[in-house]
Amino acid sequence: MSRKLEKDKIEANKKKMVVEEEKKIVDKKAADVTARYDIAMAELASVMPVLQEAESALDTLNSGDITEIRNMKSPPIALQKTMTMIYMLLEKKHDIKKVDWKLV
Repeated sequence: MSRKLEKDKIEANKKKMVVEEEKKIVDKKAADVTARYDIAMAELASVMPVLQEAESALDTLNSGDITEIRNMKSPPIALQKTMTMIYMLLEKKHDIKKVDWKLV
């Protein structure tokens, strides 16, 4: 019985060492994820004011503004790119080559 107990104890110690090594790996990965999360949250906090400002600017648009934009045959490139990206997001289009200003 004593031999079985010793054998079980050795086996348990081996498993304990494996678990401790895996815990080190998991802890390192958890620290990495936490660091990335902190960076992402800091970046998000820095762009939130810009997003809020853009949302406020959108609140000032009216249907006449949209009609004016749609009737432009050759809008300024910045406006065209912006409207194209909005169209792609809303319509879930992923290939910009297939998006024509007339669709936007």
